Amino acid sequence: MAEQEAVCIDVIIDRALSLSGTLPASYTAMVSRIRDLHSRLANGELHLAVLGQFNRGKSTFLNALTGCRLLPVSVLPLTSVPTVIRHGDNLSCTVRLTDGSAVEKSGPDDIRQLLAGYVTEEGNPNNRKGVVEATVRCPGEILGNGTVLIDTPGFGSTFLHNTRTTAALLEQCDAALFLLSADLPITEVELDFLRQVRPFVAHLFFIYNKVDLLTPEEIDRTQRFIADVLVRQAGFEPGVRLFPVCARAAQNREVGEPDPSAWEKSGMAAIKSGVIDFLHREKYFTLSRALIGKLFDALDRIVALLRSRLGELEQPALRLAERIEATRRGLESYRASAEPFAAALRDWKQRAGLAVGELVERVRAGAQGRLAETVTAVSASAITFNAARLIDETAARFLAETTRVFAAEAETLVRVLVLGLERIVCGMPTVAEGASDTIPDAGRVRQRLESAAASGALPQVGKPELPADAVSAGMRIRGVFGKNRAVLELLLPLFAVHADRWFATAGQAVLERIDRLYDAAAEITREQLERVSGDLTQQIGRQQSQYEEAVFSAKDEADCIRSLIDGFSRMRSELAL
Repeated sequence: MAEQEAVCIDVIIDRALSLSGTLPASYTAMVSRIRDLHSRLANGELHLAVLGQFNRGKSTFLNALTGCRLLPVSVLPLTSVPTVIRHGDNLSCTVRLTDGSAVEKSGPDDIRQLLAGYVTEEGNPNNRKGVVEATVRCPGEILGNGTVLIDTPGFGSTFLHNTRTTAALLEQCDAALFLLSADLPITEVELDFLRQVRPFVAHLFFIYNKVDLLTPEEIDRTQRFIADVLVRQAGFEPGVRLFPVCARAAQNREVGEPDPSAWEKSGMAAIKSGVIDFLHREKYFTLSRALIGKLFDALDRIVALLRSRLGELEQPALRLAERIEATRRGLESYRASAEPFAAALRDWKQRAGLAVGELVERVRAGAQGRLAETVTAVSASAITFNAARLIDETAARFLAETTRVFAAEAETLVRVLVLGLERIVCGMPTVAEGASDTIPDAGRVRQRLESAAASGALPQVGKPELPADAVSAGMRIRGVFGKNRAVLELLLPLFAVHADRWFATAGQAVLERIDRLYDAAAEITREQLERVSGDLTQQIGRQQSQYEEAVFSAKDEADCIRSLIDGFSRMRSELAL
């Protein structure tokens, strides 16, 4: 089963690398990770990180485990950059720097001096020398069969960059040894770190160091306590095993301590058989399981970057599509406003007609009083009796005054109606940007409305046509006191009838002016609607052309990206099976 799984991931990695060949340079880091996974799987290379809070004895532990006492040790926070320990026929050390250069040494003393100057916080504070990685090669059984050990910077010290470096390094590791210490069994800092790193480590083994400080009973009791805390507070499964060791005793054995059983008594033999040998036996299963998670992560990041790039390509077209839709909504809204607006104009016309009717009735009522006053004035001032002259003078005075009053009030009414109509026309709704003159110009509107209202003078009054019998009857009144007045009073009803006919004609003339005002306003609004609609329609056409151009210009790259997303997503789905 393990071999089938390894073959499966190997095939998928090959396909991923083949597909990655079309990716641009910005994806180099992700492609390099996949290429590294391919190399590690092909070489059976298992990366085993050694983790722990500062001063837990990681470097001492690794010195003992490898049998090469090369890594610097101290009671202070020491390691600042990762140190990779690989198998090699000869002892050597290479330090790679960010500028592409490298420093190499061989021989135990030179290697110790090189590491002290480049990987420790004292020799290289905050990694000012720009160390990418230090690699130590040494012979040793533990490092056989492709096992690679990584000494990580201790976390939880005042050097926060060490914690960040260690957390980032775990993405490259397949399993990890987590060192705890008997002098301070487990801390909240360690629990927080474990919660963060668990998703990145397929296999996690716990090493309980410095047990020489405790009695056997204390070792047993503290181990049970730590295991319980790991289950309850860090989410580990019950049955967590801790490997008690004394790394310092094992390291001393390596440099010549005479007791041959020191290796076994230190607990290092149990780690070799329980951890290292287990990983060797299950190496391909362990490796493939670890690499699957890392390949998942690499594919997810590639797909995320591709989707981001696709979004960048599609964004201009999407923004244009939104603008087109917004302009269309503005056009529809503007057109929809035409009917309520037309209703407002019709309402204005109806109210204007009623106002003209009220005007006619008001002036007519006043005219009746003026007629009686005119008759009195004319009859009193007449020197000789002449019916024809009395009639002409009375008509001239009465109708002239009535015409003047009516004309003045009609002009006042028309001015008021024009102002109201102007407010209606200039109150047309605005629309989205892109249409010229979305608000009618008040000056031009007023000019056109006043021009429409100016034409249409009132009709001529004319002389009333009196029946012959009425005139004859007036002529027969002779020798009677007040004969002039009697004649005119006899003809009063005829004057009133004549005035009513004129009022009807004059009122119709004003209504015709109202009609011309309404037609002018309707024409202005129609022109405005057509102009704005035309502008917005043209704008939609321009936006549509820009949209098609944006889609076309991005089509080739977008199609390529969609194809890549589909290919990488299928690989991810195959990994999940």
